[in-house]
Formats: sequence, structure tokens, C-alpha cells
Amino acid sequence: VTVAFRGTNTPTDLLVDLDFRRFTVKDGDALYGVHNGFRKYLNAETAEEGDGDTTKLEEITQELEAIMESDCEGFDVFVTGHSLGGALATLYGLRLAQSEKFPVVNIVSYASPYVGTEGFRKVFRQAELDGLVRHIRVSNSNDCIPVNPCIGGFEHVGVNLELRSTGPVMIYEGVENPSIPAAFFTFCLGAGPILLKFLVTLIGFSSLVPTILLLPSALLAYVSTNILLENHWFDKHRERFNTGLESAGFLALTIEEAYEKRLKKIAETGA
Repeated sequence: VTVAFRGTNTPTDLLVDLDFRRFTVKDGDALYGVHNGFRKYLNAETAEEGDGDTTKLEEITQELEAIMESDCEGFDVFVTGHSLGGALATLYGLRLAQSEKFPVVNIVSYASPYVGTEGFRKVFRQAELDGLVRHIRVSNSNDCIPVNPCIGGFEHVGVNLELRSTGPVMIYEGVENPSIPAAFFTFCLGAGPILLKFLVTLIGFSSLVPTILLLPSALLAYVSTNILLENHWFDKHRERFNTGLESAGFLALTIEEAYEKRLKKIAETGA
């Protein structure tokens, strides 16, 4: 049984993405921070009339429990989503796993941004060690959303399946803070002069940089943005998964086998 969260699709969703504020969560004895926008989205009341104060998180869980009890007893539970949906899947998957209503919760996220701080990672890792949750975080190289530098102090969780142009690579440990793609820096180089021109014009000063000289910067920013966005959309994930079909043993690897390696790596590092 799969719970799927959609990605950014409306202006309201975009505001959720941009709410980078850190919200402090007290989880038993643990204290950690999470992305405020994602937290608010899951804890918002549903739009249905007459359902009291039911939150989205509660409604989804109630429907999942009803399905599992009536038609799908003994089935595995998967939680998935792309981009915003991947972040929500990570948060919701941990909450569901901590309820211990199901033997294990499997999360497969795509192009997910950062969700929580180091404290969140430690709580998530303990749930992994306890056998409550497994997480495969799928990402494309050159996609800046999973490594958004605007979300400082946050760390990724789970196993990273990085889809490269040469084929997929499973990274079992040590990818809490992946490197920022080169295309992001070229975008900043291109967008910087344009932003400066806009600001000095806005406050009433004449810019020292002639507008015509901004054309190369605009072209650089445009090309870089296309690279970053192209690697974020799901079509590029599909293309690189197809490249993975040629990799020996890639499709044969199960999430159970991946987590055997993950837990072994955690034991080796002792982190």
C-alpha cells in the first residue's frame, strides 16, 4: 500500500517551500528542528467540512489504517513523493513509523529538499536501527533542490540513490550534506550583476554597468537555470533510471538488501 504526496503545484505550495524557518520539535527526550513549511502543511486542518479539527496527517493515517485492516492486512507500507512531496513523505514516514502500527515503513523520496536538523537525523537513524523505517532518497546529480544552500543547518537521512549520467550509485552513509552542483554557482555569477542592476535602479541610482553588458550574465543565468530545473523534473529521473537498467545487479537490489548494507555502514562509523 502506497501513500503518495504530490510536489509543488500551486502558489500556496511555493509558499510552503519558501518557509525556511526552523520549527523546534520535542520528541520524547530529543529536541530537533524541522522545516516549518513542511511541518505546517502536514499539520494543517483538512479542507473537508464537518470533519472537526482533523489534520491532513491524521486523515491520511486514518484512511491508511482502514485500508490495511479491511483489504490489505499484512501488506507492506510505502510512502513516496517528489520534491515537496519527497519532503512530506520523509516527515510523514517517520511519524508513521514511530506509531509502530506497522512492522516497517518504507520511504522512497525523489528530489527531496532538506527536512530537518542533525537532531532530526539522529532520531530518524534510531528508528532505522530499531527496524521501524527504511528510506531510499533518490536524487539526480546537478539538481540543486536537494542541496538548497538557503536551508542552513539541515541534514539528509537514509540511503542516497544518486542518479548520475553514467548510471545509478547507491551511497549508504555520509551524504547528510551533499555538495552543491556547479550549475548553481554559475547561476549566481550570472544573476548577481542583474540583481545589482535591478536594486540600484529601484533605489534611484544609475548603475555603473550598462544594460547591454548584462546580456552575457542573463544568458549564463538562463542556461544554468535550465540545467538545474531539467535535473529536478521527473523526466530526468526516468531517463537515468533507464540508464540504470544496463547496470548489473541494479534492479535486483531490494530495499531489504540495501538496508542491510546501510545498517552495517552505520555500525562501522558508530555515528
